[in-house]
Amino acid sequence: MNLRKDHFGYLQRKYFTLVEPVLSDAAYANMLLSRWFGRGNISNPKTFNEKIQWLKVFHRNLGYVKLADKYAVRNFVKEKIGNEFLNELIGVWDSPFELDWTALPVQFALKCTHGSGMNLLIRDKFSVDQVEINKQLSCWLLMDYSKLGREWVYKDIPRRIIAERFLTDYDGQIPKDYKIFCFNGVPRYIQVDVDRFEKHRRAFFDTSWKKQPFCLYCESYNNDLPKPKYLDVMLDAAQTLSENMPFVRVDFYAIPQVIFGEMTFFPGNGTENFYPSEWDLLLGDMLVLPQISTR
Repeated sequence: MNLRKDHFGYLQRKYFTLVEPVLSDAAYANMLLSRWFGRGNISNPKTFNEKIQWLKVFHRNLGYVKLADKYAVRNFVKEKIGNEFLNELIGVWDSPFELDWTALPVQFALKCTHGSGMNLLIRDKFSVDQVEINKQLSCWLLMDYSKLGREWVYKDIPRRIIAERFLTDYDGQIPKDYKIFCFNGVPRYIQVDVDRFEKHRRAFFDTSWKKQPFCLYCESYNNDLPKPKYLDVMLDAAQTLSENMPFVRVDFYAIPQVIFGEMTFFPGNGTENFYPSEWDLLLGDMLVLPQISTR
């Protein structure tokens, strides 16, 4: 272990913890860029991550709040591309203690509506610890992503829990996650996440399904991935949903029908490394920033 480097890392984390509460959103964004990339300035953003940070601070379209809400976005999807793209909704609750486990199916997925990564896949409700699940959901409902990472879009989302149909692919496995990067309303790249809850890997493709020589944050998936049968359906749907937005990532599953997942405006909170690193700049070139909106 490099004790000097480890000590510096500790001091850096301590410094960020102390100064974070008093920083403006712009200063906080610059701090994140410095911490994760060693440089960056949203006053002159060029890379993808710098521009995501810029959008967090300066592009506050209040309409995005409902689109980031895992429950409210369903109405938007229904109006724009149709109810057939939505996963079956089993229920929605304000508290985990409102769930009626006797009425729930054996398998289902639980999600909190106001943040990221707060999902539970229930494969067999009779083999899980309901008390522990209630504790986990209660903990998540207390989390405020607008404070944790200054992702303002989550601030005013009602904190709820939804249950949806448990999705599986042809082989009964967790389906691949197709995350479409849309720049100014145009789909450009598809991030494919494989084995998200076991050995998580991912690969990137262009819209012609040509594998790309870069990855983002995660171990690259190097095996062949066949072109999904409904790729064109997903791309058309993503283009419709991302209309008039400088950037949004639109997620789908294809199992075999296309099922909408979510819309994400700030992937990885603008702190995920590209490998090779030059792709951060190449994707940044594609993101044309709007004029600064007034608040």
